[in-house]
Amino acid sequence: MSKKKTIPIQRLDEELAQISIKFTAIPIQAEEVVGQLLRNSGNEIRNTIIRSMSDSPPDPSKRYKRTKGGKYHNPSFPGNAPRRDSGRLVASIQSVTEGDEIRVGALATANDGVPLKYAKWLEFGTKKLKPRPWLQPAVDKVLPKMKKEANNLIDKIIGNI
Repeated sequence: MSKKKTIPIQRLDEELAQISIKFTAIPIQAEEVVGQLLRNSGNEIRNTIIRSMSDSPPDPSKRYKRTKGGKYHNPSFPGNAPRRDSGRLVASIQSVTEGDEIRVGALATANDGVPLKYAKWLEFGTKKLKPRPWLQPAVDKVLPKMKKEANNLIDKIIGNI
């Protein structure tokens, strides 16, 4: 007959109290970690958008003269992120984190206060303009990494109990 190992009640109470303290700390740790993850992911989406616009290849079959300054612009191919032109769209792209929510996109107006109606036209297209998506592809690229990091952080927090 084997002897069962017994744990003194006092030691068991102490261990349960330590576990209880760790459990109560989880929401605080999780809130801090999730907030940082959201801020980092929002910035990564923003940076991915800007890189995609800088790296988008020009469509050599299209070239038009801008109305201001007499400069020429070669737009991107339909389906690719829009190429940078005046820089107003890029300057308007922001990442804002509030609580457990993240918002990334173009502000309603650029730094000069002039409305940026064309941001959504480029993303979704119009009757005359084929889409040149810039927001959704960046989200699609960053989201899997964000989910993986979130799962790793949850495992880390739970593992500390």
